[in-house]
Amino acid sequence: MSFNSDANTTNLADSLLEQSGDYNFEPKIFWSVNAFIFVMICISAVFCCFGQRYFSHEGNRLNQSDQNILRQLRRRQEADRTEVEDENLEGRKRKLLAGFAKHKVEMTVKEEDLILMEKKDIEDDDNDNISTGIESERNQVRVANDGEEMEDDGQLKLHDGDERLVPNCCAVCLSGYKVDDHVVWSSNPDCAHAFHRDCVLGWLIKMQSEAPCPCCRQEFTDLENIRKERKIKWIGPAFDFNAIRL
Repeated sequence: MSFNSDANTTNLADSLLEQSGDYNFEPKIFWSVNAFIFVMICISAVFCCFGQRYFSHEGNRLNQSDQNILRQLRRRQEADRTEVEDENLEGRKRKLLAGFAKHKVEMTVKEEDLILMEKKDIEDDDNDNISTGIESERNQVRVANDGEEMEDDGQLKLHDGDERLVPNCCAVCLSGYKVDDHVVWSSNPDCAHAFHRDCVLGWLIKMQSEAPCPCCRQEFTDLENIRKERKIKWIGPAFDFNAIRL
């Protein structure tokens, strides 16, 4: 038994030696694999160190680009909105001017349209003798609402068919009317005020939805009536069921 056991051990050792002798060690393959692994480790380390910084910078750049695009869009929207508002203002101005021309409520001031207080007083008093004290009192300087002093220049005669007289002072700019000034008055019988055309145009354009007189707040033009006329009105016969025939 002992002899057989030793023989088996010897055969196993010989077989292992034969197997180990069959294995050929390749240094190139070994170092190539190790070099590849080392390079991959280095690349991973570099990526971990600089990759996060790169992506963070790239994210900030993209975010900044998005913000620039949003700012450009906002500016474009504001420009478009301003353009639309300007178009609306110009359209409203054209409607107002067309309304003034339609109702013939505008005029260019001429010298004979300006009536001074002295002349009016002489006509009213039928050439009565007026003392110097009363005359100077009537011609005294009055103070405007804004604290500036202005002379009382009398009245303005409107070309409205009735030659109506209005104070020679625009209530918007607090200035008297002069020759060649453009003056308009209301087409509304309930409003008896007149103004410089440019002054009241600026006022009415700012009011947008309405067109009130700066003084009495009555409707100064017919824009409100035009808006009402443009509303849809149902025609009665259209709903006359007796007129429907099958």
